[in-house]
Amino acid sequence: MIVKRLCSALHYVNVSLRPSPGKVKELPLPDPEVVLMEKRTGIVGIFLESREEVARVNEVLSRHAEIILARMGLPVRDNGLNVIALIVLGTTDELGALTGQLGRLRGVSVKSMLSKAGGSHDPDPNLHRPG
Repeated sequence: MIVKRLCSALHYVNVSLRPSPGKVKELPLPDPEVVLMEKRTGIVGIFLESREEVARVNEVLSRHAEIILARMGLPVRDNGLNVIALIVLGTTDELGALTGQLGRLRGVSVKSMLSKAGGSHDPDPNLHRPG
């Protein structure tokens, strides 16, 4: 929704504030439906320094369950650190909401890594076939 409004506003500015014809090349605006729907695969690493926030971390993860493909938790008993690794699939807005909510919790550190836009789609199915 935000992207649609932004594209609409950009179009309004582009049309209504245009200088004299022929001096500025009009650039095409991105299709808001394509921008909104693009999902990316990612990895999210979560470090919990104490057990105090475990319940709140689980609440956040439950609210974002639709984008979590896999979850692995590992308690490191020697130094009291708990580690959670997630494999996620969602839009950058969804992934940003998840990591942002987790990162605001006290004693919780979050790092994420996303695939390139569009994922790993092979445009030519014959490209990697052996001889």
